[in-house]
This record gives sequence, structure tokens and C-alpha cells, in this order.
Amino acid sequence: MTFPTKTWTLLAFSTMMHGVLTACPIPVYQYALEHWETDAYEITVYRSAPLSEDQEKALDFLWNAERGDTTLANIAITISDADREDDSDRQIQNRLAVRYPAITGIERPIWEGELSQENVRSLLTSPVRQRLGKALARRVSTVWLLLESGDRVADRELEEMVRQQIDRYEREIVIPDTAEWGGQNVAIDRDISFKVMRIGRDDPAEQMLTRMLLASEPDLESEFDGQPMLFPIFGRGLILYALVGRGINPWTMEEAVNFITGPCSCQIKAANPGTDLLISLDWSAHVEPMTPAAVGGTVGTGSFLHHHDLADPDQE
Repeated sequence: MTFPTKTWTLLAFSTMMHGVLTACPIPVYQYALEHWETDAYEITVYRSAPLSEDQEKALDFLWNAERGDTTLANIAITISDADREDDSDRQIQNRLAVRYPAITGIERPIWEGELSQENVRSLLTSPVRQRLGKALARRVSTVWLLLESGDRVADRELEEMVRQQIDRYEREIVIPDTAEWGGQNVAIDRDISFKVMRIGRDDPAEQMLTRMLLASEPDLESEFDGQPMLFPIFGRGLILYALVGRGINPWTMEEAVNFITGPCSCQIKAANPGTDLLISLDWSAHVEPMTPAAVGGTVGTGSFLHHHDLADPDQE
């Protein structure tokens, strides 16, 4: 069984914290969708020469996306007029550097390249991200994004296993209609639904998304190159973590499901695992909250896992 580093960290932390704190009854997938604001990707524009007409339009497109004039994306733009001393590619002037939200603590860029309309469009959206965002906004509880290995037969068999497991979870997990917490009744989104999407590593339309996935954990590219990866994504585009190779199995999938459908820490997004994807979508305009934002107290991640007593996959 193979896990990337972050998965082991989450499991170890949850074991340590299990039972220490009491969580609210609202499922993680519901509160994350309704109330956890997306963290902004840091977009740095390095201007080392006058901008061309195409580059002016590209920069305007970025500003519009940050402000939400025509589309809204979780980005924060910084303009730097000083060329970087460590820039090894001096042939490219007026560059973009894309970094994860600062809260991740990941400082290295996940992508760098020329400031152009084509690159900006690829950065802000892609066919899979559009479908993924729409699915989550329609209250799909989790999108299971399968990054293919390139072995068509193995990838097809893996997808079939994933679909069989999520069908079982949808049948067996029972969420209450309402719950009382903190002296008030809260409405629960009890319609559990999962969706599988596939992405090819060499798909030119999804190269930005592939970079966001692979750079989300430090060992995904260096140690697991060429292996299939499964990313549970929930809320407003939060990657829980990566399941890799033989680590994609009923037990690890169930652990992810237990977290996502388990009781929520609600107000403290930063206390929970997950890395936001960059998705162009005005979530507030598309999601009608069923619960108020200011409910309950604060908890950690310990009581989330092992929430549901699903059947042991080894005993099926």
C-alpha cells in the first residue's frame, strides 16, 4: 500500500487527536461547500520589457478574474517590475509565476511561463475544472479525479473499482435530515453523491490542472512518476490528498469518505487538510447555504475519521 507524505501525516494526526474534541454534526462536504472561502493562488507578473498588445490583454484578463468583472477566480496578482536575479531563462520577458495559496507554505512556483492570453486562459480554466466546479456547485459530495497512468487497460480497471466502491458508499452511508447543535436545529444536506472524472497526463488542455495536482505534495512527481493517482475533491475544489498506485484501494478510499462525510470543524478551514484548486467560479452566486456560517465551536481533525461503520472491504 502506497501513500504520499501528506496522507500519512493526516492519518497520524487523526489518530493522535481522536476523541479529544467534539465535532458539530454538519458533514464536512456540506459546510466546506457553503462556507469555506477558497484561498487565492499567488500570480506574480514579472515585467522586464514593455508589454505587447497580447500581453496587455492577458494582464487585463487576469485583473478582471481577480475582481470578478466577467469571471471570478481565486487568484491574487502581484506586479514586479524588477527582473529576478535567479531567472535562468532570460529569453522570456514578461513572465508569469504561479504559486499555491500562501497558507499551504509551498513557496516554489508550480508553473512559470510567458505572459500571454493563451497561458492565462489555460491557467484560469480548463474543461475538466469547469465540469468539476459545476458538479460540486450542484452539491456532488466528492469528485474523484483520476490522473491516469497511461496504461489504458490498468486505468480502465482502476476506474471500474473506484466506481464500484463509491456506489457502495452512496448506498450505505446514512446522513440525518436535521440535527440539533448549540441549541439550534441545523439542516443537513443528506444526499450523498460521488462522481468520477478522468484526466490524461498528456492532455494539452489540462496541463495546468495536472501541475496543480502533482505539485500539491512534494513526493508525487519524484517518487510516483507514471503511477495512477486518485484525488478526492470536495467543497469548493479542495484536494483532500492523493491516493497513489496500490494505495488506491477500498480501505484508503473509505478513510477519505469517512472524513468528507463525517462531522465538520466548520469555522476553521485552516485546521483541516486540503489544498484548493484554482477554479473560475463565483461560488457564492451558485451555492445557497442550508446552514448559517456562525454555528458551533471549533474542533480539530481527530474525530472525523472512522465516523461511519462501513463494511470492512477485506471481509466482502
